Amino acid sequence: MKNILNYSWKFITKITDGFKTILFIFFFIAHASTASAGPIETVFADSIFNVNWLSTVDEVKRKYPKGEQINEYGIVSYVITDDRTVLEIKREPSNYIKFVFNSENQLFGVAIQFPASGTKSFTQLLTKLITHFGSQEDKPKNYDKTIVVQWPEDNGYKIVLTSTVKVFGEDDLIFSIGYTEPVKTDKGKMGF
Repeated sequence: MKNILNYSWKFITKITDGFKTILFIFFFIAHASTASAGPIETVFADSIFNVNWLSTVDEVKRKYPKGEQINEYGIVSYVITDDRTVLEIKREPSNYIKFVFNSENQLFGVAIQFPASGTKSFTQLLTKLITHFGSQEDKPKNYDKTIVVQWPEDNGYKIVLTSTVKVFGEDDLIFSIGYTEPVKTDKGKMGF
């Protein structure tokens, strides 16, 4: 019975992690809108955590060799556990930073996990983001057990705050940054 519960828990966790990755990509691609230059581009234009946008998985691995490469539903990511303080909020040793790559193996998104301890931690992080990046788009969106707060795209850069309540395990509080500019390629390479 214990083995069945362990297997079930691992399966549920895998589905939840895959869903978060797909949700993360969905919001950066499907909800991109234009906006004037602002603080998001200013902060993230050259790099994030000393890694340039459009870097390859191997380049990120060289910078952070103790991570794990994951392929979820055809989406490649590289995950490191990291407790650095971000936005003046102390993170826990078990928190992760996930580097997400497009189909050309280029970095186009980063998800940063924060400690989730109910409404207080969500409100604290939301307040920090509003302070540094201005007001979010409209009102937060609620998708079942997930709250999503988005900021307007800023010249190819977009940020999203996601809070997910889990049935089993700890809740997730994720701040995501995405580089939304399309990859330059030719029609022939794409098969058109």
